[in-house]
Amino acid sequence: MYLFTETILSSCPHEDYCRLMTILSLIALFFQTIVAFTLINDWKKTKSEYTKFLTVVRTIHIFYTLLGSTIGEFRFFLPRKTAICHGVIRFFGDYSCGISLNLLLTFISVESFSVVYAFNGQYNIICRKVKFHENNLFQLASFGLFIIIIIGIFICLNFALISRNEAIDLWYISDGELNLYLKKEYALLAFGGQKQYLLFIVLFFIALNFINFFVHYVVILKMMVEFINKLREHNKTTSIKNDYTTQLNHHIINSLLPAIFLFLPLLHVFIIVVFFYDEQYFWYTKPTTNTIAFIILIYAIVSALYIIFFKYKSLEKQKNIFTKKVKLNKKVTTKGQSN
Repeated sequence: MYLFTETILSSCPHEDYCRLMTILSLIALFFQTIVAFTLINDWKKTKSEYTKFLTVVRTIHIFYTLLGSTIGEFRFFLPRKTAICHGVIRFFGDYSCGISLNLLLTFISVESFSVVYAFNGQYNIICRKVKFHENNLFQLASFGLFIIIIIGIFICLNFALISRNEAIDLWYISDGELNLYLKKEYALLAFGGQKQYLLFIVLFFIALNFINFFVHYVVILKMMVEFINKLREHNKTTSIKNDYTTQLNHHIINSLLPAIFLFLPLLHVFIIVVFFYDEQYFWYTKPTTNTIAFIILIYAIVSALYIIFFKYKSLEKQKNIFTKKVKLNKKVTTKGQSN
């Protein structure tokens, strides 16, 4: 993490960029820590499997933020398939830098898995009336595919890394701007050369991940909407009111956030690498080269703030219900005394 001057934690190659990323990282860590502690307290009170799962996921978010902002600190040079690490990991060599970046890149798949799993778990509780983790064959097959995809992406990315000398010959010597980064002690990583085909396998896994995410999500959403609509009809004929619309809306928003903040920048990177790789497009690719790292941090902040907002609204709703009950009890007591 760049502390507005070069330290053992960071050897910043671009001061303005590093300052911005440090500020965003600190904001993200602040809100993520609040969310994690809030969820831990909720889980201790409720012992809810859903809350426990969210607690684990939000703790993993803290790890990924630290990985991107302190451990690795990556700077990309798209459309050239190379990056440098200027965080603590630079002391552990180029391969450690590559593994760190590959872990960060799997975040999108891990996050899409966790979003669908949380939504699926609520469907189990609300609609199927079973436990959070009690999945049927379709659900288990889908989650098994998610896990295979995550492992496949990580393994392929690690095998796709090329050596430092090959990276220098391929990307750095011919580029005057990149050549400057060889004069400082940065760890570097690169893809391409004879291992280019592995990146296409990674793209296949990412596309498969998106399809699996979309299919599983739409199937569960459709069944939940049907269930809630039937429940509304049932509520008209009974005094017992059960309305899960708030939970459904919450999960829809929570699922749209990664779709907007993670899949779109991933598509942006794909378009740059596949189509906008010539020098004539550098006017666009150079300023947007670190978009994915920037947007992951924005997503970390927005998703944490949304959880805080949802918790606040839930507490406010509970207080209003409690206040109404107290007022109703007072009215009943007053009428009883007057009689």
